[in-house]
Amino acid sequence: MLDQYGGRARGAASGAAAMRSLTKARDHRASGRFDRAESSLRRLLDAEPNHPEAHYELGQIAASRTPEKAVAHFVTALRGAPERPGYWLALATALLAVERQPDARAILERYKAQGFGPEAQPLIAAFLERTFAAAQIRYDHGEFLPAEALLDLVLLLDDSHAHATYLAGAIAARTNRPELAYDLISIALYREPENPLFFSGLSSVLTNRGDHDGAISALEKALELDPDLAIAHANIAGVYQRRFRYGEALRHAERAIVLEP
Repeated sequence: MLDQYGGRARGAASGAAAMRSLTKARDHRASGRFDRAESSLRRLLDAEPNHPEAHYELGQIAASRTPEKAVAHFVTALRGAPERPGYWLALATALLAVERQPDARAILERYKAQGFGPEAQPLIAAFLERTFAAAQIRYDHGEFLPAEALLDLVLLLDDSHAHATYLAGAIAARTNRPELAYDLISIALYREPENPLFFSGLSSVLTNRGDHDGAISALEKALELDPDLAIAHANIAGVYQRRFRYGEALRHAERAIVLEP
């Protein structure tokens, strides 16, 4: 009995020491003292080499400096505590940082299979926001296929994400897949029927299909929703020019320039 009590006491003391090390490391990291945070965590790992929280904290420190090391730390953290949704998403984020999209997708598929409850939703929302923002940046730089791979991950976790669906449609339009572009932008509009940008994007697809009347209708709807949407004025000017309605084309072109000189 005394041996059992002694074992429990040593375990409690060890757990308390680990918690102190973690708290100290987190305080150091929050204050930007990354070297001191890392030292505290390394001492903890000397005693418990596979401590999940220590590896997770080290992964957070490494993420912005040596992302490959972050991947290794998050893998160890996840193996030790697969019940923590944040560890799955941290690993997926680190894999994306080193351009390992297929591996990130595999992790996210396994994450979905865990069936985490509402407590994971804030983490999911933050991951989706970061990943969509990264996709938008890639798109803006003309990196359409990398952007599409990121959007695929967003839609894997939230297939009702209207903006990701729309941007995927815009990429399809820019990469000569007009039918897919039409389908995706139509789905985005179904989910957000009052989004003027989506109507403007739809007009481009319709114009390329030769449906000028449909394009004009879409653009008129876009401008009804947002009279100051410069891209809609520019697009409708182009369609009017194709229909030889030069006066209206000029009026909208001038308005587009005023809105975005």
